[in-house]
Amino acid sequence: MTRLGGGLLLTVALAATALTGCSPSADEVNDAVGDLPGVISAEPSCHEFLCTVEIEAEADASAAELADMFAAARTVDDAWDIEVSLASDAPGGVSALLEIDKSPPAEDTTVGALLAWAAAEDDLSGLTVERGREDAIQVSGSAVGETNVWPLARAAWDFATELHGAELDFTRAERPAQQSIRVTQEFPDDAVAVAEELEADDFKPTGVVITNDRFLVGTLSRDAAERLRPIVSDDPRLAGMAVEVVVSTNVLLASMSEEPGTSQRLEPVLAALEGQPGVLFATMLGSTIEVDVDDLRSTPALVQRVRRRAGAAFVDTTLVLVDDRDRRVEITPDGDDAVLDLVVALLASPGLAELEAEQELEPDPERAEVALSFTVRQSGPGTGSAPPLGPEVSRLARLLSTTPGNAASYALGLTVEDSEGRAASAGWGVDRTADGLVLGEVNGTEEQQREVRAAWARGLD
Repeated sequence: MTRLGGGLLLTVALAATALTGCSPSADEVNDAVGDLPGVISAEPSCHEFLCTVEIEAEADASAAELADMFAAARTVDDAWDIEVSLASDAPGGVSALLEIDKSPPAEDTTVGALLAWAAAEDDLSGLTVERGREDAIQVSGSAVGETNVWPLARAAWDFATELHGAELDFTRAERPAQQSIRVTQEFPDDAVAVAEELEADDFKPTGVVITNDRFLVGTLSRDAAERLRPIVSDDPRLAGMAVEVVVSTNVLLASMSEEPGTSQRLEPVLAALEGQPGVLFATMLGSTIEVDVDDLRSTPALVQRVRRRAGAAFVDTTLVLVDDRDRRVEITPDGDDAVLDLVVALLASPGLAELEAEQELEPDPERAEVALSFTVRQSGPGTGSAPPLGPEVSRLARLLSTTPGNAASYALGLTVEDSEGRAASAGWGVDRTADGLVLGEVNGTEEQQREVRAAWARGLD
């Protein structure tokens, strides 16, 4: 193992909130901690009612030295909290925050040892220790690259069990094989063993998420999910856990759904998407299915075919359709397919570079809204000033006026860029009424507001 970085500094801070301002002197701080081994410098800092004693310490300070810093810090004022952070190149850093009234002195040794371990562990990209919900002390870590999270989490849990109400959350977000584990009771060694076997097998899961009562594994295809589901469901080591197998390239997002059985509910839609022309890949992301398509212009017909094949399951499904340029459109269960026709029309616009369309879920259909933003990049030489918005505003007005739909309103955003990088942008709202489209508030400079209003009127003429 190696250090997180040579010559790095460990910052130890004491924080307290009082009814009146506080002003500990530099001498008081130095008398308490300044001469301890590993301490580089110490100075007080007060902001309004929050006072902090900041201590810089060498990154290779030992667990015992860190514990001594905590203990000495407590003598400055027994109402002050203790915050420890490591100034390192690690993306997530290494830090700890102990609330004095909830963290007894006996925890200083454990937290010091945990931080010393984290600072010396080059497979960690970050670790934090802090009080979380219901006064539980939360130990959160993340792994570097494709590092295996399971042994890191197990090692951290051995420290965490010495802390009152400890919870542990470790993650490897790197795809194609993500890992996440959240422990609030005993460490789920059996579930981890199952995960390790699956990862070493031919199944090649896209990720595994483990909690004390849940085991979720991702696969790349519905066929793989069907083969894997009985294997994990019948494994006695997972008894008492909710076991889920999902088709997803991002199991961390897929696991965010709180509704039981979401993956099974969405599978008929995944099945309906399989083999469809123009569909490159489909994956579950929570309660949404993201579909990579080769051409957004084919999506109106695609959605109609999938709706017929999926039947009732489609009613509860949100689809996000994405092309290879990351232009995307979202279709919600109670939404309006007319937004797809609008997107297809916009795709014919010269220079359309970015596009995002989504429907807002509303219990009252009369309040349904479509949010649409897009960017047009102009070709040819620039004019020396920001490009005009007017032509694209007029074009959008004509498209909306001729595109049927039941959306009650639209939130529209437009950016126009020229070939030299100059850009102009504006946003505006439109209501669809019995008398037609009514332009609402326009956001932008006064000149842009006048330009948008005039161009909108021209587009409706």
